[in-house]
Amino acid sequence: MLKVAVCDDDWQFCEKIRKILRFHFEGVIDCIDDFSSGEELMESIHLGNRYQMIFLDQKMKEMDGVATAGAIRDIPEQQDTVLFFVTSYECEVVSVVEVHPFAYIRKPIDEGMFVASVKKAMEFINVREKLVIIKKKGGNIMLNPVRIQYIHACGHGCEICYDNQSVRSTMSINTLYEELCLYSGLFARVHRSYFVSVKYVKEVKGDNIVMNDNVKIPVGRKYKKEFLEKCVELLA
Repeated sequence: MLKVAVCDDDWQFCEKIRKILRFHFEGVIDCIDDFSSGEELMESIHLGNRYQMIFLDQKMKEMDGVATAGAIRDIPEQQDTVLFFVTSYECEVVSVVEVHPFAYIRKPIDEGMFVASVKKAMEFINVREKLVIIKKKGGNIMLNPVRIQYIHACGHGCEICYDNQSVRSTMSINTLYEELCLYSGLFARVHRSYFVSVKYVKEVKGDNIVMNDNVKIPVGRKYKKEFLEKCVELLA
């Protein structure tokens, strides 16, 4: 059962989201808390409330959605929370990618698209509980795909950045990419020697991606379109 927060200074909008979620996800979502500001939401989280999914209005007085998302990500227990930005304003992908939103929803809400995005988010939450078998020298290891940041082809195998640590695998980068894409839609090929989880991209600088650990990864011309489309897809 999921606990959800809706943070928007428009109470009618909060009520609309509540009704849609109650109608389509009864029995899956058991609690929906409403907040009219980022400060109210953060106060609730600091009091010990934990949310698996949060809808944030990007444009709010005082503490806006991006600032609120950053504060949420600073709390270890909320770093994997699924965040939705909801707004009537246009949004630059690179302006919000650092706080790792799951999707970007425009007002007025299209109920069909909204429900589809929430279903994708629930699939993502379920994937977090699944593990993938990674072959390595001397045996196998089980890893959570959601905690894989990026993978680099190295010799006859790969180097996996997992929770800011390095894991060596004997699998080829092509095999690993195909395997992980079966578990999660977060991965994008950016170079013949690299693929990344969009979840951990901090920013895009020209022909390079800066990851959350500040590692710079080159983006090949052949793969740039796929990568940017993946970013847009996750924020669409």
